[in-house]
Amino acid sequence: MLTEAEQILIAAAVDGGLTPAELKAFDHMLACKPEAGRLFGQLKAQAARLAALPKRPPPKTLAATVMARVRPITPARTPVRRRSWLPVAVAASLFVAVTAGSFLFFRGNTAHGDQAQRDRLPPVGQGTVAQNVPTDEPVAFGKGGVGEDGLSKPASEDGAIAKLPPTETPPVVVVQDPKPRSPEEIELLASALMIESKPLKQIDPALPLLFNALELNQPDPQTRLKKELAHDAGFRLNLFTKNAPAAVEQLQAAAKAVGVSVFVDGNTAERLKKPQTWIYAVYVDCLTADELAAFLATLAKQAGEQSRPETVLGTAHFVPADVTEQKDLKELIGLDWPAKAKAADAKGVSDGTLKEVVASVKKSGEKAAVLVTYANRLNAAKSPEVRSYLDRRGERKAGTVPLLVVIRPQH
Repeated sequence: MLTEAEQILIAAAVDGGLTPAELKAFDHMLACKPEAGRLFGQLKAQAARLAALPKRPPPKTLAATVMARVRPITPARTPVRRRSWLPVAVAASLFVAVTAGSFLFFRGNTAHGDQAQRDRLPPVGQGTVAQNVPTDEPVAFGKGGVGEDGLSKPASEDGAIAKLPPTETPPVVVVQDPKPRSPEEIELLASALMIESKPLKQIDPALPLLFNALELNQPDPQTRLKKELAHDAGFRLNLFTKNAPAAVEQLQAAAKAVGVSVFVDGNTAERLKKPQTWIYAVYVDCLTADELAAFLATLAKQAGEQSRPETVLGTAHFVPADVTEQKDLKELIGLDWPAKAKAADAKGVSDGTLKEVVASVKKSGEKAAVLVTYANRLNAAKSPEVRSYLDRRGERKAGTVPLLVVIRPQH
């Protein structure tokens, strides 16, 4: 099911206002979701019918008729609101209450703290020396008196003023850093070396490829294509075209040129004769990576010889096969996606080796492919042509690469 964002993208594509990034996302959506292509075709047809409708000017009396039926609007009277002092009085009362409460709270905490501070002072007794206690009154020391410096002095047995012993200064304690520990006392945590560590490996990931289908017979696209075909257990080729019947015809001719017989479903053969646009699918799993590259190179070469090759072949999008391709193949012809076989070597293809590969395919015996309708499929697996293909197909040989070619309309 299409999301709202995808439907908006399809509607924008119908209007022709897509940016390059949106156009790339739109092509990818068409390649992955058949319902997107159906909705795009429906909107495109509706837009064409809407544009074809005759345009008629409105009658000259339309404005007068509308204005005659419009009732005059009388502005409503806005009541005059009187200013109320109630909110101001409430706010002032709240402010006074908060201020008074805060004052009483902090005053109570201050008084309690002063009383606690006084309670912590040591008591001063008669005949004792009050140390470190400031006072404005002289302290009595028995029969003593006041010294020359104005301070109270204790009296001796004969009544003379005695001198206080000097106050002892507490010793200064110096804290030193601990001595460093010896190596025998240090605890070490260690582990054995990883001797059996495995070396790193370089992996070349298989990425989707995007080509101009008319350039698939060039050496560089051929080399990259064969290298990617050797990575996975199968591929999907989304082949975009502005003329689907012509693209199907060229694909059948290219298959015949490399010795591959294409079985065409009966319903698909009838649809190819009608002007309606359909999405078609071709499945082949009897060719190796070299042979598939030669098959696509032959297709590009034959299409390039047409009067307008750009209408026959457009963009070619290669995607590694996944669960989507497995589901499509099961629904199209009732066949399970084959397991991965032995990978073929990736080598460049030139004009001379291309002819040799095509000749070797023809000598290796009859090979088969099948052509069905991709969208709106009508149980093609039960058609006589598909059953004949399955009987002729046999066991897949090692080294061959399954390929599902989906021919899609390019607007």
